[in-house]
Amino acid sequence: MRFDKNGSIVNHNQSNSRPWKTDGEAVNALIGHQEWRRLPAGERTQKISDYVLQKSKNAGHRNAVATVNAVKAYIDGLDAVQYGLSTLWLNGNNGDVRSRETNLGNLVADSLLWYGQQLLINNPSLTDLKSIDVAFINGGGIRDMIGTEQVMPDESVHRNAPEANQILGKQEGEISKLDVLNSLRFDDTMTMGSISVAQLKRSIEAMVAELRHGGFGQISGFRFTYDPNRPRGERVISIDLTRPRRLADGRVDGRSQEQELVLPLIRDGKVLDPKERLGVVTITYLAEGGDGQGGAQLTQHLSQVRWIGTAGDSSTWRAAGQSEPQLLPSKDAPSSITAGLKARELGFGSYRDALAVYLAANHAGGAAGNPFAVADTDAQGRPRPVRILTVSR
Repeated sequence: MRFDKNGSIVNHNQSNSRPWKTDGEAVNALIGHQEWRRLPAGERTQKISDYVLQKSKNAGHRNAVATVNAVKAYIDGLDAVQYGLSTLWLNGNNGDVRSRETNLGNLVADSLLWYGQQLLINNPSLTDLKSIDVAFINGGGIRDMIGTEQVMPDESVHRNAPEANQILGKQEGEISKLDVLNSLRFDDTMTMGSISVAQLKRSIEAMVAELRHGGFGQISGFRFTYDPNRPRGERVISIDLTRPRRLADGRVDGRSQEQELVLPLIRDGKVLDPKERLGVVTITYLAEGGDGQGGAQLTQHLSQVRWIGTAGDSSTWRAAGQSEPQLLPSKDAPSSITAGLKARELGFGSYRDALAVYLAANHAGGAAGNPFAVADTDAQGRPRPVRILTVSR
């Protein structure tokens, strides 16, 4: 096809510019198997694929189908690995996670906090941290929903839990490796350390400094109020240390995001106890100053720092100032995290791995299941910020 300087078509190849049979029914007719159109879509596609590979004399057609099959096999391999269960749609939409808390944002932050706490258990290399109390990530680190959205003819939007894949044995609501990788698309590993309450306030001020940005916080272990009409750097009014409701067996209650007050940290913008320090876990991107945390001085005010995680699944950590990773001995690593590492292959200490293991430990399906069931909206259908309260004056 040729164009003139104005972009108008002046010539084209007529033999290649004709209708092509692209849907399953048209292909069935083309290859002489109209009866296949009565089959379910998956079976029909498989029939056509097998026919082209076995019967077609066109090498290009065979290569195209072989390529599609290879990609499909890879994707199916990811979707066949299940971690947990959600009965509801998990909101990772770009505009929402960058402007307010969402149920998926809280779920990911909760998983980081739990993962850090599990690492601390029975691990003598980390005892100088004493406790892991709070966690936060940037909304920009979440890139997509987990579940499905369908726009109806009347323009209403139906949002549902992750869909089933019966061919692979995936049940409706199950969260797979494919779901995790699609939503958490970065190789973000975790950093653990200790910070003052004043530093937590500075970090939160960075989260709410703009109306909508990638640094907006998705949080766990605390709640806060802020006034967006106040000057930047002075918007945080209160911060409370919190903990989630738990079931009798210790798992996080999958149907509640209720947070119990543990300790007030800030009132009227003032730190109540200047000596109070908190164990924090976040992604290394933020710990190194990304998405506004550089201006908030998070890097300078982290102490007892541990960088957790590698590109693979080996159990390693690295302390600040060390050039080589140090092994986290398997006897000291919690079995809740080390079990099945090879099967997950999401990167030990990554926020992906944290979400996968947290789901498996707290929100698995089955007869004794405890599925995640916190809606992203309240009873009136409004966006449901569950830990951050915006004060309008």
